[in-house]
Amino acid sequence: MAAHNYEDLKKHIGHKIVCVGYGDLDNPANVAIECETCSEVILSYDSPQWEEERNFDESTEQESSVYEES
Repeated sequence: MAAHNYEDLKKHIGHKIVCVGYGDLDNPANVAIECETCSEVILSYDSPQWEEERNFDESTEQESSVYEES
């Protein structure tokens, strides 16, 4: 994320700022505040549900690879 303090955010004054969602329109995996003027992500958060699903998928992949190595 690009805006950690006052000075980081101040440089976007007068720019075109948008809020966008990524993934499913009704339940996006990520929501971000972006500056279209400088193509910079100012703030971004993943959905807690998506985080849980991603962590489950990663643990399943690890279990599968351990099983395949045996």
